[in-house]
Amino acid sequence: MPKLVQKCGYIRNGSAAKYMRYIATREGVEKLHGRGPVTQPQKKLIERLLKDYPDTKELFEYSDYCASPTFGNASELITMALDANVHTMEAGDGYLKYIATRPRVEKRGDHGLFSDTQDVSLQDMMAEVAEYHGPVWTVILSLRREDASALGYDSAENWRTLLLQHRTRLAQAMKIPVDDFRWCAAFHDEGYHPHVHMMVWSADEKYGYLNKTGITAMRSALTNTIFQDEMHNLYVKKDLAYQDLVKQSRSAMAELIARMESTSLDNDSITRKMVELANALGSVKGKKQYGYLPKKLKELVDAITDELALQPDVAACYQVWNDLRDKLEGYYKDKPRVHNPLSKQKEFKAIKNSIIREADRLRLELEQEEMDYTNPNANEESGEIDSTETPPKTDSAQQPIKSPAVNNYNPAVIAAVTRLLYHMGQIFRDNAMAPTSPLGLRIDSKRRKKLMAKRLALGHKADDHEEQGWQNGPSM
Repeated sequence: MPKLVQKCGYIRNGSAAKYMRYIATREGVEKLHGRGPVTQPQKKLIERLLKDYPDTKELFEYSDYCASPTFGNASELITMALDANVHTMEAGDGYLKYIATRPRVEKRGDHGLFSDTQDVSLQDMMAEVAEYHGPVWTVILSLRREDASALGYDSAENWRTLLLQHRTRLAQAMKIPVDDFRWCAAFHDEGYHPHVHMMVWSADEKYGYLNKTGITAMRSALTNTIFQDEMHNLYVKKDLAYQDLVKQSRSAMAELIARMESTSLDNDSITRKMVELANALGSVKGKKQYGYLPKKLKELVDAITDELALQPDVAACYQVWNDLRDKLEGYYKDKPRVHNPLSKQKEFKAIKNSIIREADRLRLELEQEEMDYTNPNANEESGEIDSTETPPKTDSAQQPIKSPAVNNYNPAVIAAVTRLLYHMGQIFRDNAMAPTSPLGLRIDSKRRKKLMAKRLALGHKADDHEEQGWQNGPSM
């Protein structure tokens, strides 16, 4: 569940003034607390709330109630569910009869409303929205008590400072010009989950639009500020974890090279599929890239990718990558991430083209072996063939390679599979940086390519910044 719960709605046709009065002056009856079991009337009311307002399940109070269905937790859930949806309620639906304006709004004078200025006239604000005919958005921002207390968000002033700091970003997310951005808010110091009610509208009624992308952008910006220190530590931990993973990947590569030198390999399935793909690429015209391949060959590339993902070191790298990404996205997304197979994870799509390049390289090497096998004197008669050039096209490019040298222990096949794992290590390293790192460590891919081009022009090698222990890695 996200650390910051954010609920958004909107009001039309003059109800905004009533909602504004409610959030600004809410006082009166204390909620009931207790450790005893939930009562039947509470259960029935909660069932009705869940039916009428399904997004109640996104609240902190709902997860607390599910974990421990006590009288007190039920009271907290009912209170917050009604609070979050009061702007949608009609006088005759029964809910407003239940609500008696409750305590804990932090007031300045006779109300708790704040905005761009500290001194807000409730009557003037209510008059403005009462005459307003466009949509007025409602935003509720809620924290757990322990987070609010530890981070200082247990007072109206600190919430006001936060919202002022992100005023421009909130306006952009809601497609409202900054000069037309109008807002007000009130802080409700609830027991377990203190929260802020915010109202937003545009001075010019033709502006204003909020979709899922905007909601996510708002939550992400606010979360990154509220939990700045905690997220900083998490990103540092993530970077350190990936450094360890790179070392593990290189260690695994060293073992694979040793196996190659002893002509042994323990994954026959991958080598068979690589030879199958190499044979099939001979009949492919045009670009030999994943997006241009026939469906059957794409499926074969996917199968090779997912089999490589089962290798212990690759699986460990991918698991840690997923775990840390889960933690990062959990800060600002409601739904847990889906863990896709490696072949379906877009951040690692470069693996597929690496497989295709190695298979095509393998095809050329095996075709050359076939030519040498069928015509052993060809090189002596015509001179040495430049291995960097594509061999002349022969019928073998259209037919499966039949040389007896082609088997799972053929050095060319072993080298191709080994290079695949090396490529995967490189791709994992390229994806090691956090998606939106606040540390300023991420660099745009185009900028990175320009910098690399300058380094190469100055005489640097592409890998001269790698650790010295990997200088004897497989050739590319």
